[in-house]
Amino acid sequence: MKCTILRVFALVSVLHLHAEPINLTLEDAIQLAIANSPALQDQEIMVSAALRNKENAWNLFLPGISADVTGRFSDAVLFPPDTFGPSQPFTSSVNMDIRLSLDTKTLYDLGKRHDDYATALVAAQEARREFIVEVEKAYFSLVASSMDVENSLRTLELEEESYRQTRIKFDRGLESELTLLNAELELQGSQTALVSAEAGYGKKATAFKRLLGLDPQTSLVLTSSLTIRELDSGSLESLMGAIGQRLDLELKRRAIQAASVAADRYHASTRLPLLTLGSSVSLSLDDFSVPADGFSVSAGVSLNADAWIPGSQKDLAYIALLEARDHQALEYD
Repeated sequence: MKCTILRVFALVSVLHLHAEPINLTLEDAIQLAIANSPALQDQEIMVSAALRNKENAWNLFLPGISADVTGRFSDAVLFPPDTFGPSQPFTSSVNMDIRLSLDTKTLYDLGKRHDDYATALVAAQEARREFIVEVEKAYFSLVASSMDVENSLRTLELEEESYRQTRIKFDRGLESELTLLNAELELQGSQTALVSAEAGYGKKATAFKRLLGLDPQTSLVLTSSLTIRELDSGSLESLMGAIGQRLDLELKRRAIQAASVAADRYHASTRLPLLTLGSSVSLSLDDFSVPADGFSVSAGVSLNADAWIPGSQKDLAYIALLEARDHQALEYD
């Protein structure tokens, strides 16, 4: 990775320092475009965030800790209280509370963090693959456009020579005026084709340089030739292996899994008995001299009976999740 970064940096430096045309291979173009792509950088940030959540999944079991210090001053305004002994107008307290609450949804949340990371990783790989394909298409489209310009230029040279010969023959009375006019029209058509080819090349070159993050004035020579990677279509095993490695299909499979887990989580938290475990530890200190503490453990089971009522909000929400899962499955098929 470090070598790739240094290579990209060196290549960008060379491109900005030289006014002469620079030879650019397909691999160099891909590395430059990747380094200049905000979309791919966005994907890397999403993968990093998902990895951070996955590596810190232990915080789902972290108790909530709160602490506070309170000071209070109180006294009578008009009528002093009838009390015996000295009264303390100023009171203070220090409290600390530690609470841990777990339920059956926690396990789904834990699994979701792992699934989110795997999905983000595949999405980043798919985005990178699609971007590389886009760069390859732009590269070879520019190569083809430059060939169009060369062909148009050669055609123009031939038409100019043809018109010159026709003009000589016409001047000697060997060709008709109609033949001369046709040769002139052919020449004008070749000139128009060359202008159109050059305009198309310029437009594609500007877009390609923008994709690579280069200055529009940079002159490039594309040196990679078009190669076609063939798949042995006679081998069904090779074909199925290539299909199985498609990242877009893997994304669809993970989308189906995520939709299924979401439906299961909602079903477990709303339709099934919900088990909740809790514990609490409290410490307090009044006036910094009277300590007190407490400890409690709780367990409970709750059931949302309304989730089983047909047409209720919870019932419709669960049906919507099932439909979303089925929709993902249909798209995959």
